[in-house]
Amino acid sequence: MKQPLLQLALRLNPKIDFEKLQSSIATLKEAGAFAILLEAVPPLVAQQLKEVSNIILFGIGAGKFTHGQLLILHDLLGLYPNFRPKFAKCYIPEVLDLFRESLENTKDLTQYGRDTRKDGIHEIARLAATVFINQVRAGSFPDELYSYRD
Repeated sequence: MKQPLLQLALRLNPKIDFEKLQSSIATLKEAGAFAILLEAVPPLVAQQLKEVSNIILFGIGAGKFTHGQLLILHDLLGLYPNFRPKFAKCYIPEVLDLFRESLENTKDLTQYGRDTRKDGIHEIARLAATVFINQVRAGSFPDELYSYRD
């Protein structure tokens, strides 16, 4: 059976409205939600919510204390010509050397691309996603630089 997607956006000051956030999370869980996305919530507030809520909490810029991390693909790949959120991390600079090294000893780039499909943006995006996943699993992302700050 398909589950309906309910999106509820609350723009609250997490420091002042902690009880309202906690109450809203409880209401959503009671209504059938299985997870909540916290975006631009200070990490310590997200940690407190995790401690008092009996539901999975994902974070975007909410620090490393949530159950999981989301990073928008446009942020991961740096596809933001006009605006970049403070807590967004572009992984392209971290993987360019890996990508370049993978092509260094290739004599025929055209054939290599046909055989492996690892000669273009798809491979760069795959490498970036892999580094993101590894950093989340290791607990090194998000750090303070990529977490919401008041």
